Amino acid sequence: MGILTLSHAQTKKEGFSIGLNVGAYFANANEAMYYNGADSRPAKLRNVLGNQSTYEEVALYLNDDFVFNPNTTIFRYKPGIEIGFHLQYYTSSRLAFYSNFDIALLDSYGIFLLELTSPPQPPKTTNTQEGVITASEKRFTISGGFHILLLEQQKYTPYIDLGAIASFLQTNSHSMTIGPITRSMYYSADSYVNETALYSTFGYGPQFGAGVQFPLSEKYYVYLGAYADFIRYGFIENKFALNTKVRMQIQF
Repeated sequence: MGILTLSHAQTKKEGFSIGLNVGAYFANANEAMYYNGADSRPAKLRNVLGNQSTYEEVALYLNDDFVFNPNTTIFRYKPGIEIGFHLQYYTSSRLAFYSNFDIALLDSYGIFLLELTSPPQPPKTTNTQEGVITASEKRFTISGGFHILLLEQQKYTPYIDLGAIASFLQTNSHSMTIGPITRSMYYSADSYVNETALYSTFGYGPQFGAGVQFPLSEKYYVYLGAYADFIRYGFIENKFALNTKVRMQIQF
């Protein structure tokens, strides 16, 4: 562990340091489109609503027949939380190698429309019913690279992180809801896939971060930073998508 003079923010650490991570995670909507129920996806909303018992239950709730509109009007992630721990090895007062081990908990949602067969009542020009698709997932990530300290200030030191990230994405649940009726998106006329068998995939890409660090005592540091992860999962489009996060680290 390091030695610190509290009259300024210069880091005097050497060797290994460990700490805790907590922050907010903002996932790219590119991956959320996997859950939208389109006919091009493995989990098709058309199959769920095409199940005879589900169709009859929805029609009874709506008191009307309906036609499925396969286009979702929105589909995106909600801001999530990320927690984990990190390791750093200081080679000098200005340079360290860092590793982070984190888990992010994410929820996504989309809205779809059912077109009812009865004519709309004025002043409405359409007769539709909204439904919601929701999904939840976990992302286990390992990242690492160079932690570079910049010009020190009186009470803090700015830094940049340059590294790479590997991510394992695991879908926990995926369902659609219309009023009080909820069905798994893997429920169809032919099969039911248990939620423990839902989708998982692997992603990777570069990581860039920047922030400031300042001492709380001779032993404890606080890091406040923002990160940009360009991750390529490849199951929607074969590209690197920007995922961002803000993070606080407590190092000791």
